[in-house]
Amino acid sequence: MAAHASNTEVVVSSFSFKTGAPEANLVVDVRFLPDPRPLEQQAPSLTGKDSLVEDYIREKCCFDSFFAVLKEKVSPIVGDLLGRGQQRIEFAFGCTAGKHRSVFVAECLAEWLRQEVGINNVRVLHRELSPRSHDEMMNAFCSQPDVDMVEDEAFNASGPVLRCTYYPDSNSMDIQEMPCCQPVTNHAATEQLLGCGLSKIAALRAKRRRECEALS
Repeated sequence: MAAHASNTEVVVSSFSFKTGAPEANLVVDVRFLPDPRPLEQQAPSLTGKDSLVEDYIREKCCFDSFFAVLKEKVSPIVGDLLGRGQQRIEFAFGCTAGKHRSVFVAECLAEWLRQEVGINNVRVLHRELSPRSHDEMMNAFCSQPDVDMVEDEAFNASGPVLRCTYYPDSNSMDIQEMPCCQPVTNHAATEQLLGCGLSKIAALRAKRRRECEALS
């Protein structure tokens, strides 16, 4: 696997379901994990990168069992996409606020990909922690291709889109493939599709900037 990994960028991100899930090859809902937000009463600036949050999550649930199952599911997905010569693989983890549980799991997976899988080019983005991370995620999603190049290969280049649900009671994980976009060969229809998507993205960016300005 490591032979292909040097040419592949793996993006591991965290997000809040309140603002919607990003485009990714695998989206994992980690809201089943214990919510460490009560810790904010004593330390409002805590995030999933802090050891207090890690200890809270590990002590109050069987995180290790979940993460073992997650690695079992992620490993063949990575192997399959690397075998296809995929240049970019994306994993996204979501929770309620996008600042604690999803951040912690994203950091754990990124470390595992680097240390155990042998992928050096792993980038971590926390959408709700940094406006810059949010802009990077949006730019990666909405980079507009040349309309003349939008053919079947262009729509299939990102690989499968999977949604993952973990069931703690049975220590099992259900992964379902989501329907992908169908190729649009008509240039006018393609331009209309891209324009609609970019308009929605611009509106979301503007909303996020207003929120950041209100907090500053």
